[in-house]
Amino acid sequence: MRGTIWILAAGALGIALLATKPSQADVVDLVRDEIRGALLAMSPEEFDDPTAEAIAAACTVFSGPCASLISLAFPITYEDRYVFAEVTLAEGTSDEVSCWAALNQIFCQGL
Repeated sequence: MRGTIWILAAGALGIALLATKPSQADVVDLVRDEIRGALLAMSPEEFDDPTAEAIAAACTVFSGPCASLISLAFPITYEDRYVFAEVTLAEGTSDEVSCWAALNQIFCQGL
């Protein structure tokens, strides 16, 4: 009886993961949202360079367009793994970040 419950629970989890796996377009939007959040959290005073400070100030005011522009610099590789997606940002560069997309979210280390 317990074995049947575990099989049903695993099946339900698999269906939930499959139903909530973000598409490639969703992943691009999630990455932009992460970048936008980082832009809003940064303080222009953190920078010693006046040009970087001005850009940071502009990006805190206009976080949406800035996030879209910055996301263009990070090519996104999307690999469908049935119940989740493996996502790589800036593949092949020193800034490469590996992520997993599932449950309508993106999980990255170092982003």
